[in-house]
Amino acid sequence: MEKIKRSKPLGKKTGPKPTFTRQDVISAAWKCGIADFTLGQVARELGVSTPAIYRLFESREEVLNAAIEESVKMMSLDTEGMGWKEILLGWANKIWECCEKYPGISVLISTNPASFRYIKIIFLGLLKDLEKQGFTRGQAMFALDFIGDNVIATHVGMEALAGRSPFKCMDNKNAPDKVKAEMTKQFQELGVKSFQMNGRGFLDTKLDFIIRGLETDRPSV
Repeated sequence: MEKIKRSKPLGKKTGPKPTFTRQDVISAAWKCGIADFTLGQVARELGVSTPAIYRLFESREEVLNAAIEESVKMMSLDTEGMGWKEILLGWANKIWECCEKYPGISVLISTNPASFRYIKIIFLGLLKDLEKQGFTRGQAMFALDFIGDNVIATHVGMEALAGRSPFKCMDNKNAPDKVKAEMTKQFQELGVKSFQMNGRGFLDTKLDFIIRGLETDRPSV
């Protein structure tokens, strides 16, 4: 893997110059805010000049795609010995774990159609696994897509409620208290005394509802 020398910050002790790799660039992009980072920000994070980034990546889009490809590998699921319910719930949990480890990926998947090219291989494997469990291809596609959409949408909402916006310019660490107060008020007006603010929100209730529905009816696409 090609390594590039960092520019030496003024005032630092002399010695071997540090280097950076493609992985360093990707990690810096996540740190800078994957939804709206600039190559200039990434370069500053690494302590190098912006042109140096172009020796490893041709564009910001290439960095973004590399970051997406890296993150969605976490969605891979070992389905050995699993029934269809375990496969679908495992798929949901893998997506959630990925979104938790890589802040902002849920928004990117929701808004960047190209993201699916990196999920497709995993998705295809799960389709075949569900077909072995009695699903048609259309039924399996609907189930995986519907569950995936619910997990991602819920995570986008929970990230916002927690003040963990993938857009660094919109990060608001005071948001949780303000939002919780407003949500509590709104839910009370609807006759709901309490609701789950932290963690996975209503996701597990939604997943249970979906699974029970698929026991009796399996829509197809």
